[in-house]
Amino acid sequence: LRTELWRIIEDNLTPRQKQVVKLYASGLTQIEVAKKLGVNQSSITKCIYGNVDYKNKDSKGKPIAYGGIKMRLDKIVKEDPKVNEILNRIADIRDNGFF
Repeated sequence: LRTELWRIIEDNLTPRQKQVVKLYASGLTQIEVAKKLGVNQSSITKCIYGNVDYKNKDSKGKPIAYGGIKMRLDKIVKEDPKVNEILNRIADIRDNGFF
């Protein structure tokens, strides 16, 4: 699963997004990532979670978020056949009492 996630990251994110993910995944905090890249921490938060449009709301009344690594990866992962195959195998193992 980890291999497939990194494949998706390499194939679908911008060079800067990849940089942020790799640093964040290595255990650095957002503040540490920001210092390393010479930006402020809010830039890293926006890069990961996207921007929030507080003027427009979704059907549940929540502000609409757009962009960001997390949202982009969530969408791609849900549609990726290799990831879904792995997740289905994990679910089968769990359902059959192996764990």
